[in-house]
Amino acid sequence: MQEIRDVGKPIHILHNMLKRELEAANSRTDITGAQGRIIQFLVDHDGEDVFSKDIEREFNMRRATAADYLYLMEKNGMITRVPVGGDRRLKKIELTDKAREVNHTVRRNIRRIEEKLTKNMTQHEINEFLRMTDVMIANLTEE
Repeated sequence: MQEIRDVGKPIHILHNMLKRELEAANSRTDITGAQGRIIQFLVDHDGEDVFSKDIEREFNMRRATAADYLYLMEKNGMITRVPVGGDRRLKKIELTDKAREVNHTVRRNIRRIEEKLTKNMTQHEINEFLRMTDVMIANLTEE
């Protein structure tokens, strides 16, 4: 029996399928799946100062990617960027009421997709999958 060594391909397929599922679920909200995750992150950190760097770190995004998402979210009225202190370059990200309303739908969509993803899996299998993906992420993070 041949040993399967290519784990990247199924991860890539899963990523594409998950992205399409999120896009379809959020199609009525005028946001992308990634923007929905950013909104969810901001809601979870409500009352805290959140900056572009925090988004980059949380989602392992490059600065330009985070800037593009935040620009579109600001343009679409989901966030505002407010200068902090004396440095006009440093701006905290704040959710608008529009984003807070959309978040309820986004959370419901994410929960439904998570349930679909883990259907027929035991909690042990889910935990093992998460552990293994943490190992893979750590492996790719190594210099």
